Amino acid sequence: MRDTAERRIELINYISDVRITTLIHLAERFEVSTKTIRRDLDAMAAVSDIEISQGHDGGVKAAPGWYSSYRYLTEKQAELLHRILLSLSDEDQDTMSSILRSFEKPR
Repeated sequence: MRDTAERRIELINYISDVRITTLIHLAERFEVSTKTIRRDLDAMAAVSDIEISQGHDGGVKAAPGWYSSYRYLTEKQAELLHRILLSLSDEDQDTMSSILRSFEKPR
């Protein structure tokens, strides 16, 4: 059984990944009540950019562009983009380089 802090971290990461879900689904997935999920979401509202809607089932969705953690390219993805970079025009190389700087895992 996970403690409250662990569940909340897993919960926010899950919402970040799936982007939209319901309170009922979250309660089932995390094996707690919808009231517990609601309390968790209320507690995390200050540190996450999620929207909670009222009504039947209640909805939860991640705001566009928000993710719970910084996402990096895998090594294979970065290698592919570096190979593609060489075949691009100068302007496109600049754009691709900025993508790589933003999402490539620091070495």
